[in-house]
Amino acid sequence: MKLLFENWRKYIVESKKEDKEREEFKPHKMYDPKTGKSEKAETYERHKELNKKGWVHEKPDIDEAKNKDGKEQGGDGKACWKGKKYAGRDDDGSDICVPMEEEEKKACTPQKGKRYADRVDGKCRSYGQAGKESDGTDRIEPGTDKGHAYCARSAKIKKCKEPPCANDLSRKKWHCKGDRSVPS
Repeated sequence: MKLLFENWRKYIVESKKEDKEREEFKPHKMYDPKTGKSEKAETYERHKELNKKGWVHEKPDIDEAKNKDGKEQGGDGKACWKGKKYAGRDDDGSDICVPMEEEEKKACTPQKGKRYADRVDGKCRSYGQAGKESDGTDRIEPGTDKGHAYCARSAKIKKCKEPPCANDLSRKKWHCKGDRSVPS
């Protein structure tokens, strides 16, 4: 009889605890510890279902399987195609490959002694002489004798293997057309 009363007391305490959890429940993400797949638990019931399956609240650090090329591979040993990453398996057993989030690249900063920096084909290219003229005016003055002289000199510079190089970018700033500088 004593055991019956103890079990009844546990049942009452647990049901009160569950009611309190149900009232305080807020939708949140849960993660599969094996695949890292996430799902939002919108209801308390769905939360309990995922909890029974072993899903957790913190995103797991899963060691992704890599193939010999260093790419993430699926369960079948084949890697996802370029720009995609492995995200688990479907119900029918096929791999799921999802697009990778592109990292936002920082703005380029000019190297020492250079005035400008632009990103070209993913690489930062620095060009242009830093500073101002002795009288405080801008060094780049398209359409002037100085501009014509720069364009004539830079037109003779050999083309680079991977354009646009620093010379091409500088000529664009000076508005060079051939060996002349055209005012903007």
